[in-house]
Amino acid sequence: MEYINLIIAAISSGGLSSIATWFVSKRKRNNDFLTDLQKSINTLTDSYTKTLAELIKVRHANSILMFEIDSLKNQQTVMVDQNKQLLKQVGTLQEEVMQLKEENSNLLKKINELKKYLNNRKNENGN
Repeated sequence: MEYINLIIAAISSGGLSSIATWFVSKRKRNNDFLTDLQKSINTLTDSYTKTLAELIKVRHANSILMFEIDSLKNQQTVMVDQNKQLLKQVGTLQEEVMQLKEENSNLLKKINELKKYLNNRKNENGN
């Protein structure tokens, strides 16, 4: 009978209901904690997915840019070679111009000599 009195006293004092309430509230706190954890995981997963998609876009753009850089480097190499060839041609043409100027000068001298000769001949025949 002592056990019955002890149980009745525990129920009437609210101790048993306090323990039951504590267990129920602990379970609710655990459920709330798990719900918050799941929300955090979902948020992180969404953020990771968006970041990964952005990374893929950036890597794709980077690969295109790297291809364009390689293409430009090749074009630059070709243009440098063409520039060297053109500079050689300019040098050759400058030499030819100098030779032609010298030939022109010599021809002008001969023309002037011939003019003088013809003038002298005219003067000799006219007298």
